[in-house]
Amino acid sequence: MLKVNNSIVNTDIFVPFGFKPENIKLLKRASDIQSSKISVLLHKPLGYLSTYSKNSTNWSKTLLTRQNRSENDIRNRLEPYKLTNLLALSPLEANSSGLLIFSQDKSLYTKFSDCEEEFNVVFKDRLTDYKLSFLRADIYLDGYSVGPLVIKDTHSNSLSISFRGSSQKLRRICLLAGLEIKSLVRTRISNVKIEKLRPKFKKWVRIDHPPQNRSNLIKLDDKYNKLMYVTNGKISPKKHEEFLKTAVHYVKKGDEIHTSCLAFAKGGSHELLETLSMDDVHHLEQMIPEINRAFQECEMSEKPKTSKHVPIRY
Repeated sequence: MLKVNNSIVNTDIFVPFGFKPENIKLLKRASDIQSSKISVLLHKPLGYLSTYSKNSTNWSKTLLTRQNRSENDIRNRLEPYKLTNLLALSPLEANSSGLLIFSQDKSLYTKFSDCEEEFNVVFKDRLTDYKLSFLRADIYLDGYSVGPLVIKDTHSNSLSISFRGSSQKLRRICLLAGLEIKSLVRTRISNVKIEKLRPKFKKWVRIDHPPQNRSNLIKLDDKYNKLMYVTNGKISPKKHEEFLKTAVHYVKKGDEIHTSCLAFAKGGSHELLETLSMDDVHHLEQMIPEINRAFQECEMSEKPKTSKHVPIRY
């Protein structure tokens, strides 16, 4: 696989001090193998394990299907979950969500083993000045410094933290500051950002899932594999201004905006599929006649494979 001083090397050798790297060359076959290795980015949802466990069916690798791919997937016919030796770099806990990288390239394990990661964190209690100053000070875990924490986008109970460490370590750091984490989303690993998965996606409303308070579960019938329930959600702080331009049903609590939401979850695994605000549901109700016409056109079409997909507007 390697040429050293124009000689093919098949076994381990000692390289003398002062040896020049330009005297090492990768054979074409090795280069082709390296370039054919696949790496995949996943926005891991809550409740899924990063690595395989025989005690759980919620393995995040099973989500790497064509149906779940991003619009800018460069290999849109690939089924990554079928690939062998595709392992998670810098795994996330099941109770954390966000960016997860799978790769067949073992050289990336070293690259991402000790790099800066960025997390969006929401706390169960308010973020006071004292607790914030604690996070910005020198923090030690098990006798070792955790290094500097870069903190930005602070709100009453949330912030963004960048540091060299895992989500488990971040939870321990926050507990030392007297902060219990409500939700934790990894948004960046080194220079790889999560928004590259869905650059046009806008998250308006956020809910706790599974929620502490909700309505009774609703199913269309006993065989329906999707669950529905109503709960309260919060509008993303970055979307407040845009949301208030058209919103009707909401409540302002300090610097937070709350609205009722209809949530859809998958039966069995209870994976959250979608959320609709109360305003969204009312818009959907107004669109029922147009949706029914679309169904009728589809049923009457003699060539459904060639029928044109027209977006519905309201």
